[in-house]
Amino acid sequence: MKRAVAIILGCCLIIPAGAQTYTVSVAEQQKCTVVVSPQKDNYSADEVVTVTIYPALGAIFNSFHVYYQCSESEWWAAQSSRTILRTRATGFSYRLDIWNIDGHENDPVEVTEGINYTFTMPARNVEIEALYLSGSAQYDITRASAENGTVSTDKNRAMAGETVTVTASPSAGYMIDGVKVYERVDGLYDTETEFIRTSATSFTFTMPADPVNIQITYKMEPVILDLSESTGVTPYSVYDIQGKEVRFTRSFTGGKASTICLPFPMTSIPGGKVYEFRDISKEGNVWVATMIDATPSAGNMLTATEAGKPYLYVPNATGTVEFGGTVPNDLTVDAGLSESDVTGGTWAFHGTYERLTYGTAPLTGRVFGFAASGGTATDGVTAVTAGQFVKAGTGAYMPPFRAYLTYSGDGSAYRAPSRDDSEEIPDRILVRLLAWDGTVTGVGTLDMKTGEVYVERWFDLTGRPLEECPTEPGIYINGNGKKVVIR
Repeated sequence: MKRAVAIILGCCLIIPAGAQTYTVSVAEQQKCTVVVSPQKDNYSADEVVTVTIYPALGAIFNSFHVYYQCSESEWWAAQSSRTILRTRATGFSYRLDIWNIDGHENDPVEVTEGINYTFTMPARNVEIEALYLSGSAQYDITRASAENGTVSTDKNRAMAGETVTVTASPSAGYMIDGVKVYERVDGLYDTETEFIRTSATSFTFTMPADPVNIQITYKMEPVILDLSESTGVTPYSVYDIQGKEVRFTRSFTGGKASTICLPFPMTSIPGGKVYEFRDISKEGNVWVATMIDATPSAGNMLTATEAGKPYLYVPNATGTVEFGGTVPNDLTVDAGLSESDVTGGTWAFHGTYERLTYGTAPLTGRVFGFAASGGTATDGVTAVTAGQFVKAGTGAYMPPFRAYLTYSGDGSAYRAPSRDDSEEIPDRILVRLLAWDGTVTGVGTLDMKTGEVYVERWFDLTGRPLEECPTEPGIYINGNGKKVVIR
């Protein structure tokens, strides 16, 4: 039998004389390069053909089809069996898919650059169509209308991963009440997208691979804003109170020391006194925390407390106390601290505007705290009893607008000498309250293991504890902080 030899693109292919061959053509290509392998003018039926697509820089996939030419009757038969959608193309009166990948602008299909797509050549002419789009997919950004204010964005469409800035503009006398950024999933705007508040009226979010709708509501701005003890001040709400007049209300037990840290200065302290942390030292076998009167008064020569500074508050009686003041314009969520360096480490008195859970930063390590209230939280986590000053452990938490002590350094440096070396908390810590002139005005002994406050002991004017009730003439301080004169 005679044979014919065809040489194509440097390749030698032996084809039986008279055998039918077919063509492979690229009908249309946009923003990409299509390479067919092997590259030749004619192909035999059942031959394996590989197609490789190289997208242009920044282009995204739209569709890729491999069609074969068919007759009108074959096309209508395929239509009636609903195996394929109606398809027409230049140069092909009728065509059917061998296989295809479809995508569209707002829901691009991942097609890896350089990947190979392989098909078996039918006994028909074949056409390849590859379409890419310029740039990356963009998604719509819409804004719901709002009463008492407007909403704007820095763009109306954005690519997935792009940062979008939202600006809220409340009407005079109104403030932002809520912000929601909804992503459209399965045709519904019901999936919330996280955002970051960057100022009083500005927000940013990362565009998802779906359209979004922004909804901002406004409410009337009160004359005085109330700080919530349950929510505190968060990165979201800090902008709402900057430069505003606020108030904070809390219940106290008479004579029970409690920490307080407020985001505003006060020119006077209602219903009690505040003491600022001066230092902690070890006097013999006793750890002593010294607090000095910082209540604004003529005698103290202080005109106001400091915003964000932690204090120890001693109420005059049991009841509710309302604190008030104006928040600084540059307030952040980070409260301040006071430190005291001692041999072997550092004690620090920290304030917080947010609820903290022990074991989660920054409430980690060796933490000690006063508690203002007792009971069990709604989440089942038990707080320490009112007036306690204890080492925090698993399950402890610190409510907003409080303060706590931490110790960093060598554990052996602050162990109680009477305890086993494995015990890393002192049995007792003495809290000495000083007047502005340095005289002792109150002393309490706090059991660091049980949290109980011992007030039955007596002390001299330096705050040194006495072994028994004094009998010698002089001035002494009882456990309730009262001066007693013995003649």
